[in-house]
Amino acid sequence: LLGADRSVGASVHGPDALAAAAGANFALAGTVFTSASHPERPGIGAGGLSGILAAAPGIPVLGIGGLDDDRVSAVLAAGAHGVAVLSGIWGRRDPAAAVLDYLAALNGAAHQLLSSTDRREAIEEKR
Repeated sequence: LLGADRSVGASVHGPDALAAAAGANFALAGTVFTSASHPERPGIGAGGLSGILAAAPGIPVLGIGGLDDDRVSAVLAAGAHGVAVLSGIWGRRDPAAAVLDYLAALNGAAHQLLSSTDRREAIEEKR
């Protein structure tokens, strides 16, 4: 039904949910931190995100849920490929400035992680 150039994502809330996501090209994992859009769902934190990542070798995983630009580094340090945000951008008075804040946070966190010897070695092992 979908062509080869299409991506299919899956929303997962724990390591067990990845089995149901078979065939997905990427996953959105969360809720990492308690969020305004899902206040009834407790955040899994960076540790819970790490558990999902361990169960998802070979598939990019983005952290989602309750992420402000101050929490980006914790999500990347847990091993996520990136972040997905909604209210962190659209809930701000100046969404364009919010995007710049997130990009700066991603850039800073990536630089910090890549500058560590352990992280460089881990990346080289995956190649």
